[in-house]
Amino acid sequence: MIYVNLISVRATHPRRGVGAPLMAAVRAEAAIRNVEVLALDVWSFNSEARAFFQSQGFAPYNERLWSRVGEAKRS
Repeated sequence: MIYVNLISVRATHPRRGVGAPLMAAVRAEAAIRNVEVLALDVWSFNSEARAFFQSQGFAPYNERLWSRVGEAKRS
């Protein structure tokens, strides 16, 4: 597995065709190394990033939940 830890495009350069070539480079490296799986994390609130990664063939497989210490349980 190759885990893409951080990948981003400057906020001043959205939708200019930068992200797809970055992901293509990751896929090319995976092919060279005979790696079959790519993984990454994306913030749940970042709908644009989620849509981009889905367009690149990524699908959810895990969900991380969190809570601040001391927060009351909700019914």
